[in-house]
Amino acid sequence: MNDILKYLIDYCAFLYNEYEFKFIDSYSSKEFNGQGLLILKNDILNLKFINDRGQLFLDFKGNYHSNENDWFSFDLIKQMLSPSDIGDSIMNKEKSYWLKENMGPILHLFSVENSLKTINKLKGLEGERANRMFGKIK
Repeated sequence: MNDILKYLIDYCAFLYNEYEFKFIDSYSSKEFNGQGLLILKNDILNLKFINDRGQLFLDFKGNYHSNENDWFSFDLIKQMLSPSDIGDSIMNKEKSYWLKENMGPILHLFSVENSLKTINKLKGLEGERANRMFGKIK
């Protein structure tokens, strides 16, 4: 949990200072190098920061037209806004800069007007990623 909080303070304070994200849920464990998660929410979007065995991840879930399991990883959000940029989901300083620069467009993707189209597109990108990683299922 400390790693998540430090990352938020050092690189993502704009989320609560500029975009009014609130801390709504958390989980912490001493096992596996202090894994945990922290969920932030504003009027449009939920953000889930996850520390899994010392690696930090960020997932996104819209507040409109989303099912309980419609969480999408950072790499898919980035690919949606920058189609030629296919990367990984492990968060670092550079990715926090990209997040800050693109938070407006990300919120627009998940707005009430766009969320259904965005969710469908992200599910398609998930399938494409699975095919790249594991091969096409026949």
